[in-house]
Amino acid sequence: MPYGSTPSPKKPKKMKIPNKQKKKPRVKIGSLNDKSEKALAAHSKHHSRQHIIEMEKLMRQGVSFSAAHKKAMSAVGK
Repeated sequence: MPYGSTPSPKKPKKMKIPNKQKKKPRVKIGSLNDKSEKALAAHSKHHSRQHIIEMEKLMRQGVSFSAAHKKAMSAVGK
């Protein structure tokens, strides 16, 4: 500390929020928005029906498009 300076006051600590309240689903549970439906329609040209069904199920649970795709690829395949 330089000569003659005073220490800065401590900032108050932020209150922690439990994880249950922090996380919000990216997609509304139980429905898909128009953007997601259009993306799945375009995506269905390159993938099987079972792959699309699996992705749609995951996205309805609140998983993002790319995460749902990765999980569907490992579970069902192309």
